[in-house]
Amino acid sequence: MNRASFVSQCGLALLSYLLLCIFAVGQDASTVAIRGTISDASGARIVGARVSVVSTVTGVARQTYTDNAGGFTLEMLPPGEYWVRAEARGMGK
Repeated sequence: MNRASFVSQCGLALLSYLLLCIFAVGQDASTVAIRGTISDASGARIVGARVSVVSTVTGVARQTYTDNAGGFTLEMLPPGEYWVRAEARGMGK
């Protein structure tokens, strides 16, 4: 094996290793967020509504409450499909 071929193979091996490391780091950091606003039929924002999300695959649930503008955010969720439900006193689900 000549020197140029050896250097080329080492470079290819190093590039492959780096790509695998980047892919692995990207996989560990893969999360999603669900954001939204809760309002009633007239369009008025609902403050303090409980918002629940449930993974349709794992059944794991998380919840939060809407802010003063009726908005909510649930972050750091694994990618997937979720059921989302909002509840507030005096309102239906």
